[in-house]
Amino acid sequence: VGGVKWNDTVYAVGSGTTHMPGNVLTALGCQECLPIYALPCTVVNTEFLLSHAWTQMLTQTGYWEQLTYDPWYGASHDGAWVNEFVGLWPSGMHVVAVAYNGTIVSNGALPHTVGMTLDSLVDDSGIHEDFMLAADNGGGWVEFYADKARIGYVAKVSKEKQGFYLFVSLDKEFAPWQADCSSKYTEECSNQDVEALVGWIAVNILGSRTKDNVSEVLRRLSHREGEFSSEKINDFTASVFDEDFECAFEDVNNCLAVTSTDIVALTKKATEDSGGWVLLTTTKLARIFRIVWKPLDGSI
Repeated sequence: VGGVKWNDTVYAVGSGTTHMPGNVLTALGCQECLPIYALPCTVVNTEFLLSHAWTQMLTQTGYWEQLTYDPWYGASHDGAWVNEFVGLWPSGMHVVAVAYNGTIVSNGALPHTVGMTLDSLVDDSGIHEDFMLAADNGGGWVEFYADKARIGYVAKVSKEKQGFYLFVSLDKEFAPWQADCSSKYTEECSNQDVEALVGWIAVNILGSRTKDNVSEVLRRLSHREGEFSSEKINDFTASVFDEDFECAFEDVNNCLAVTSTDIVALTKKATEDSGGWVLLTTTKLARIFRIVWKPLDGSI
């Protein structure tokens, strides 16, 4: 709500949304989309939960204990409140809130850490500064290390004239790969491998600090090196396109050839929460997933 005055007349202007999270996504086969793997559904659910909690903290009714104890915001420990929202979010998904002085004020998985500092818990020097940098630049994804590689979505909120940030994270872990599967056939295992590959590409791009880091991910993917080698992903390939649907690879010949009809169908499907599958004019099936990357410092 905002107020304006024109010609000695005061107007109150406002708009809003229903205070409900987006539809929590499941993995293939209606399986629970656990945040222990990098998948399109875990990326989207992370953003959903963060946005849901962030919206609550913007209101006058939002208080930190809600994020620590209420399943409505992902709390799932033994001391969590029991209400109709138990089980709403995939197991392991929770919100952490940290004051700009480094003190944890909410933790939906480990309530005993409230009052401790983030640096005392996370084996990654400088992570607090990285989270604040991302929060101050409009929010975004940050890669960090806490017992294992992780990636978290961060947003800033101000309460009581103090700065805080919230984050929700998932493991940066390649989902189990079906090694004996091939892209030549439409099978359950091939669909699972495609989901795993798309999710892995997504978190590697989203967690990149700079444009050079993104370029390195694209280079490895385009040239089938490292985790994208034939030894790792068999005969599966992937393409990355920009917002104009131009190939993002240095060698555009390494991108899948698509027709104008394909682009219309892919663009439409990409606007859905986690994208989806499109039958191309070549009779190939393509899995489309849209992500938005920006550098950690918010620069262009």
